[in-house]
Amino acid sequence: MTPGFGSSLGLIAQPELRLLLACARPPASMIDGTAIRAMLQAGVDWAGFARKAIRHGVVNLVGNTIEKVAPDMVPDDLLDAFRINREYIESRNDLAAEGLRRSAAALVNQGIDAIWFNGPVLGIHAYGDPGVRLFGAPRLLVREHAAAATIAALRDVGYQQPAQLTATQLDFMRYLQGHEMLSNRALGISADVCTRLASIGMALDIDHEGLWRRSQTGLISGQTVRTLAPQDELVVSSIREGSRWAWRLAEACDFAALIAAQPNLDWAEAWRRAGAQGCRRMLLLGVALARRYFGAGGDEIRSEVHRDPVVEAMVVRTVARWHTDEPSEALSDHKFSLAVLRLHDGSVRRARYLRRSLILPSSPHVSRIALPRRLTNLFVYTVLKVVQEAALLPPLRIARELRAQGRRLRALLVSHGLGLALIPASKQQRALWRRHYAARAAAERLLAQNPNDPTAWHELGDALARLERPAAAIAAYDKALAVVPENAVLLSKRAAAVRAAGGRVSRLDTEEQAPRSPEDADAWARHAASLAAAKRFAEATIAADRAIAINPTHQVALRVGIRSRIASCDWRRSTEDERLVADAFLAGGSLLTPFANRAICESEAQDLRAAQLWARPFVLPQTALPRARKYRRHDRIRLGYLCAEYHDHPAARHIVGVFEHHDRSRFETTAISLGGPDSSQLRQRIEAACDRFISVHDMKDEQIA
Repeated sequence: MTPGFGSSLGLIAQPELRLLLACARPPASMIDGTAIRAMLQAGVDWAGFARKAIRHGVVNLVGNTIEKVAPDMVPDDLLDAFRINREYIESRNDLAAEGLRRSAAALVNQGIDAIWFNGPVLGIHAYGDPGVRLFGAPRLLVREHAAAATIAALRDVGYQQPAQLTATQLDFMRYLQGHEMLSNRALGISADVCTRLASIGMALDIDHEGLWRRSQTGLISGQTVRTLAPQDELVVSSIREGSRWAWRLAEACDFAALIAAQPNLDWAEAWRRAGAQGCRRMLLLGVALARRYFGAGGDEIRSEVHRDPVVEAMVVRTVARWHTDEPSEALSDHKFSLAVLRLHDGSVRRARYLRRSLILPSSPHVSRIALPRRLTNLFVYTVLKVVQEAALLPPLRIARELRAQGRRLRALLVSHGLGLALIPASKQQRALWRRHYAARAAAERLLAQNPNDPTAWHELGDALARLERPAAAIAAYDKALAVVPENAVLLSKRAAAVRAAGGRVSRLDTEEQAPRSPEDADAWARHAASLAAAKRFAEATIAADRAIAINPTHQVALRVGIRSRIASCDWRRSTEDERLVADAFLAGGSLLTPFANRAICESEAQDLRAAQLWARPFVLPQTALPRARKYRRHDRIRLGYLCAEYHDHPAARHIVGVFEHHDRSRFETTAISLGGPDSSQLRQRIEAACDRFISVHDMKDEQIA
């Protein structure tokens, strides 16, 4: 183990990150099982640890280590989650390897030479196994004159270019970026075709001819391919991460694995090549992270790291992000970054990078405006960039603000009912507004009777959203989510309201951060619910158990845990879950919906009790419904089918054959659709198979009845 490695981990304050770094060891020989078991004995927040491993892309590495050195100290659910994740990663990496094999064979058949790196190649060279962790798309370097033929060959084996861009735009964007990403939707994988290893905005002097001259051949995924020489692979990896200022924990681990896999690496030669290409600081940053926090080598240039205060500062910033789970400052090729500026070697290169970043166009400028091929050149798009950013953007900002003010005024009028008198609108629009006003009033009446009714808060949020009051809708949805935080529909509607209010919705808007207070049962329950809504059921179960350990009667945590196990077919605790659900029903409470109850219980009496409790909040009409007309005998028996799913849905797919096989000489069938308009073939079959098809999606319940 590298001297100072243990002390570097000792400086990590967060126990979950310290454990993560100890477990994410590239070669098994670097794993300190005794240290890991000592960390586990000191206590660990397993939910926080699992989330951090997911965020940093090292779940499989960590899982492999823990299963080897301390399986007896890990919750069974988490061990299962590690195994499930390993199977998923192996499956995805098998697809990536198959994609590489097909692509490489297609290029060989066309006589196209390519250097392959990243993806499965990195898995083999760094770890000796392409299934250790989920790798990104394989990248291939081809010469500029072979780019079009390469893309054509990849299209022949199922890869596609972005359909919304013209061929001229794609060619020019590839010139600017140095690469083009193609996707194979059938396999769910991608391939990145590179003609250069950095965009023209970067001020690096990459020795592409030297890469070709020093490349070597090897067997990857059963296919003989050309790959980078070891020193070049290390330098290219540092350029890739340094040019984006990414360095997630996973990338640092990969870099450490590359170093550890090459014990006889010629560091003097790697240092010389990095200096010639202007990326020594990028290499130093990778080496510093790999050596201090993963115990990899690089002692030969250790003194260079200590002599460079810029690299030292960036190491501190990177590790601070690892602590907070803050997303890395990963940049696209078209964005200027002060960090990337500092990573360039020498003042001349830094000045060149600054000048190019400010002047040269980027892929967004090209994608916005499609020009004829004869006008597609660097000068024209540079002028267009200046015009877009200096001349057009300020007026656009003013126009956007004026539109926003108009929307706010309209929303104010609509929300107070004044829209009916002051806003020009069609008869149908006015009728819709009236329905939304009525829905808002009905929800408010229900809430006056029961302020904790999640259904009423849900309906109030829907009405407010449709009345163009997104901020108030968000507040209503939050009230409903306080009672049913795992409701994915509510989370989705809340996200839509946030967007309507002008906010941005990230993944964290539906996946709450792990609780800051380890003794807050409510926070753990909300955390579990957000994970369940994101279909991360194993983690949801762990978080729910944390809440129950603090408060054994916490209804939300009990409900989320049971539902998560049902949704993931985890039946190991089914006996306990059945008892908890039955006890809740006997006490007049409900942990499951009637539908979910049938998944774990065969008692018809309990099913009835579940339905009764579920229906209890529904309020009967204040006035009696009109009495039906007296029945008169008909020539045919009349059947009515009431459904909200008369579209491409399992219910419709299963019932359409019933409609089509009715004896229409004996039965008169009517389909009553609660769902919205639909033009699918399945809908057309249903309409043709019934005597009448009535759409009632825009009627009130009383009208439908």
